[in-house]
Amino acid sequence: MSDLDKEVMIERAKIYGPVNEQFETIGEIWKSMNLYFQKLNDGNDLNASAWGHLSALDMVIVKMVRSIANPYIADNYIDARNYLTIAENIAKKDKNKPK
Repeated sequence: MSDLDKEVMIERAKIYGPVNEQFETIGEIWKSMNLYFQKLNDGNDLNASAWGHLSALDMVIVKMVRSIANPYIADNYIDARNYLTIAENIAKKDKNKPK
């Protein structure tokens, strides 16, 4: 790891707390959400749009967890809103595709 990488990791830990704890929390939420998503789809093979939609929602979770750790960072809220917009746009586009 370069010195710059170390600096960034140290700085992020000051802002958001311990990185391992943060990503373990994100991982637990993602795991639950992905299992629920797959259950709703009966294990059917899903298209790229469905996975893209879920991936955008996964990124919202990253921003939510960061906002819990430090609620004063406006960028997290902006990014979360944009990821929700991306998820919505993917869902709208997919809805209009012929089946």
